[in-house]
Formats: sequence, structure tokens, C-alpha cells
Amino acid sequence: MVAVTVLAVGLAAGIVLTVRRFELGTLDAFELATKLSAPRPDTLLDWPEVRLETVLQSPWSPSEVLLEARWPGRPETHSVLVVEIDEHDLIARRRLWKWCRTGASLSPMRHGPGRVALRCRRTFHRVELQLLSEDIRTAPS
Repeated sequence: MVAVTVLAVGLAAGIVLTVRRFELGTLDAFELATKLSAPRPDTLLDWPEVRLETVLQSPWSPSEVLLEARWPGRPETHSVLVVEIDEHDLIARRRLWKWCRTGASLSPMRHGPGRVALRCRRTFHRVELQLLSEDIRTAPS
């Protein structure tokens, strides 16, 4: 009887993990397909993938953070963002610093007017930010 219970629990756990992986893969594929519909991305929100190069606390406001991001598919293209995070939201700040440190692959998405969500690929972890400004630079080739 115990063996049957252990087998049933193991089978259920395997099914749950398989469904979770399928859901993440589908989410990543959907986000990529929506990004590829923009032939010439004008904003970081249209990029299929982002990697954070720098995360700096703004010296003039505790709620503002400066982000420098690059598109791995076009390494000469960088974006500097000024975003606003609730000054008490330590989880969002820690995630941004961790993603920058580890070079995590992020998917940027619009999340309402003037808002952006960065989601770490292959996870459900996301950070929602108020976008204050964006400046895209392309290095001369």
C-alpha cells in the first residue's frame, strides 16, 4: 500500500513538473513571436531578449533606478532606462541586481501605459517597473 502511494505521488509530481515546463516554454515562444512581428524595433520593449549590463541606484531619488541593457542579437545596441521602483520593493531590486550579475536572459513586455515588465526566461519571475525614460544608442560599426 505504501509503495502504491509513493508511486502515485511521484507520478503526480512528474506530471506537474512537465506541465510547468510546457507552460514556460509556451510563454517564451509566444513572447518571442510577438517581438518578431516588429521588423525594426525602436524601443527596448520590442526587443526579443534583453541582458542587463548595469543596475544603478539613482543618486537623486531613492525610487529611481538606472538600467543599462543590451540586446545579445545586436551587441552594438544599448538602451539606458530610467525606471521607478517602489523604494520599499526590495525583491524587485534584488532580482534586477541578480539578473545583471548572472547575465540572465530577460523578456521585456509592455505592462500598461508607461509600464514595463521584465521576466526572466524559463521562470515565472518578473519585475514590474514604471518607465520614466529610455535612450537607445547604437555604436558605429
